[in-house]
Amino acid sequence: MGLIEGFGARLRSLFGRRMVERRMDAEFQFHLDMEAEQNIRRGLSPAEARRRAVIAFGGTQQYREAMREGRGLSLGREMLGDARLSLRMFRREPTFSGSVVLTLALAIGATTAVFTLVRRAVIDPLPYPRAGELVSLTTRYAGWGVSYGAVSEPEVSDLAAMDETFESVAAYRLGPVDLAGDDGEQAERVVGLQASASLFQVLRVAPVLGRAFLASEDLPNAPPAVLLTHGLWRQLGADSSLVGRELRLNAVPHTVLGVLHPSFELAGAAVVRPLRLNPAEPESRGAHYLRVIGRLAPGVSGERARLALEVVSARLRQDHPQNYRADMQWSLVGQSLRDSVLGDARDVLRMLTGAVVLVLLIACANVANLLLARMQRRERELALRTALGAGRGRLVRQLLTEGLVLALAGTAAGVVIATLGAGALLSLSPGAIPRVNRLEIDPGMLSTAVALAGGSALLFGLAPALKGTRHATGAWRGWGSRGTSAEGWGGGGRRFMASLVSLEVALAMLVVISAGLLLRSYARLSRVDLGFTPANVLAFDVTLPELAYGTPAAVTGFYQRLLDRLEHLPSAERAGGILSLPLRSGTGSIDIELEGRPPEPGQSAPSPNLQVVTPGYFEAMRIPLLQGRFPAPSDDAEAPVAAWVNQAAADRLWPGEGALGKRFRLAGDTGSTWFTVAGVVGNVRTIAATREPGWEYYLAHAQLRRVLDVSDFHRGLSIVVRSSTDPGSLAGPARRILAEMDQRVAPAQVETMTAVSSRAIARPRLVASLLGAFALLAGVLALVGIYGVLSYAVSRRTREIGIRMALGARSAQVVRLMAGQGLGAAGIGIVLGAAAAFATGRLFATLLFGIGPRDPVVFAGSAAGLAVVALAAALIPARRAARVHPANTLRED
Repeated sequence: MGLIEGFGARLRSLFGRRMVERRMDAEFQFHLDMEAEQNIRRGLSPAEARRRAVIAFGGTQQYREAMREGRGLSLGREMLGDARLSLRMFRREPTFSGSVVLTLALAIGATTAVFTLVRRAVIDPLPYPRAGELVSLTTRYAGWGVSYGAVSEPEVSDLAAMDETFESVAAYRLGPVDLAGDDGEQAERVVGLQASASLFQVLRVAPVLGRAFLASEDLPNAPPAVLLTHGLWRQLGADSSLVGRELRLNAVPHTVLGVLHPSFELAGAAVVRPLRLNPAEPESRGAHYLRVIGRLAPGVSGERARLALEVVSARLRQDHPQNYRADMQWSLVGQSLRDSVLGDARDVLRMLTGAVVLVLLIACANVANLLLARMQRRERELALRTALGAGRGRLVRQLLTEGLVLALAGTAAGVVIATLGAGALLSLSPGAIPRVNRLEIDPGMLSTAVALAGGSALLFGLAPALKGTRHATGAWRGWGSRGTSAEGWGGGGRRFMASLVSLEVALAMLVVISAGLLLRSYARLSRVDLGFTPANVLAFDVTLPELAYGTPAAVTGFYQRLLDRLEHLPSAERAGGILSLPLRSGTGSIDIELEGRPPEPGQSAPSPNLQVVTPGYFEAMRIPLLQGRFPAPSDDAEAPVAAWVNQAAADRLWPGEGALGKRFRLAGDTGSTWFTVAGVVGNVRTIAATREPGWEYYLAHAQLRRVLDVSDFHRGLSIVVRSSTDPGSLAGPARRILAEMDQRVAPAQVETMTAVSSRAIARPRLVASLLGAFALLAGVLALVGIYGVLSYAVSRRTREIGIRMALGARSAQVVRLMAGQGLGAAGIGIVLGAAAAFATGRLFATLLFGIGPRDPVVFAGSAAGLAVVALAAALIPARRAARVHPANTLRED
């Protein structure tokens, strides 16, 4: 029989035992019948022929056992028997088994949840064929500290020309779109994607209905066309007749060309329209607003692509020195699309993985200690099994099977804990981990949990099994002696158990310090001054369709009427609009030139972030006015152009001078309008809560057309309304006002600024919450471990303690003796854990805000907390030891 056939036969024997036994019986019966038939032919009677056949054939039981051994039936039968025995023993010891199962359930549940997060976010491939070839292409400004910037149209052409490196390249940009069907229907705001026709070639995604864009449809002035994502198509009724019909996007009829495959997932887009770049009239190289995806050419590695991008970047810096000045340190860079999607969440997942593995190790050490203590009580049982012929390997297998039963029971409960616990945390911090919105039981989670169960059983079960069976052959000799097993703390068993306690306390210390750092960091982040007051503010986005609002005056008039009606709502106090809402929208920058201070040759012009505001915005957000005045309705298209700068821009542009009355204009155009600084406002954390405020200048929305060729730049604003009551109550009236003014205009992302600011710290909140839970679990496990070991020590040393007290030892001395042993082991663990945390702190320094990775307050607090836990765990059994009555102990002897 070959290896594969033999393995298959063993599997069939293991899982089809009854069928194999029936075949074995039939085979034995056949041979007996043949032997009896031959005896009958020799003249014997049937009964005598049968008797002699049985004698000649021999004992069938021996043959049965040999066949079972060869087919693996014995092993399977023994394992099943061991499992049944384990269940009976655990039912007799519900406290012990419940403690072990609960410990493992918490640890394996936490580990399963985190491993599932990692698998879905990091390991599972992107939903595109050969997704490993996809790269995100961005720009880097090393001199300015910008790692992943947008790409300009000429740079897209430069990347497309690298045909030896990239098989194909596609550009895209995101933007809100107002979607409506028939005339008169209220529009709905969805996420729109404008992409070059090559995007579907790059991603290798074909529509399930209709077709993708043709190259001719990706040119300027081509008829409006759109592709629907599969999700939006289902929302619209999953009607195949939608293909070829028209939908209104921003009040413009678009022909539906097709429906994309469900695997298409890009930035949450619902509709895809042609990007329609104009190669004949490319935008300036300084206009960076595009995102680019490329697919590596066959045989091109990521390292080769990086070198090719460096060569092209060097050539472009040489050919266009006016666009790529030396102080920018500009270059084109690429990273895998998966890494681009994941971003800095990889560091978060790495931290969570390390912490949960430590918790699992603590749980395994804890369970190993419990099993060791239980093993001492089973000396007679193990010795009896040995005396009856069981070898050490057989005993070890039985004990490991018991551990596996415990681990599987803990895993079953752990999967439920993982699903409910992680799901609840993800619902509190939605979007904190890319590609993971919820956790549910699936084959991947179950396989992860089963693997953890097997590994955990080996971790916590092997050492007790080997140690407990080492002296089993001689244990029967001591059955009649009372103090035989009462070895002191200094014995080998106690030293091993003490080492496990030190190990789990050290691991707990590492987890507690990490959690303390992140919790303190999150506490500081949650109290950071954002520069505005988010309470009682409602925010929503509005974009006006170009077809209906073709002139800047029409756009300005609409927003003025909208803000006026919003401010007249009963509970509204102030309303205003801004181009980029803090903590939610990105900002752009445009180079400026200060009056009397032109930029030096070879140096970049100042490039603060540009914002556009309406009157009432600063007041609605309660951004403080430091100097001058706020924007007013008089800052219209006919008035001199005014500007406002934040404190950071004032300090950087005019250090040591007053900013009021200073003038600047857009760089590169000597005929551009001068802006006069009319006010200085407070700094606002625009990009992220963890980022320091940048330098910004603000222009009045009504004056924007005098400053820039705005095109559709001024059509979209984020509207904020401050309320004297619950801001959510304004959402319905705001929708009604917009519908009354123009049904083609839909509000988007209607939410309170409190929700916006909360979402901005969702990831730090998720990490701090998970690490805090892990730290609490680690502390509880450490407490249980110390208590369990000392309780066992007290129970084994009752006779010794009684003798000590009979010889004059006081209760306080006994308490100090017993508690000191546990505290000594815990102290060693605290020192080792603190040293490990000190050495590894730099690994998660990037996740901290406002504190360092070796914060003395956290280290001292963690050490004190675990010391209190250790003291509490040690005092209970120590005080029980002090209550031992010496007379009772001596009378037992």
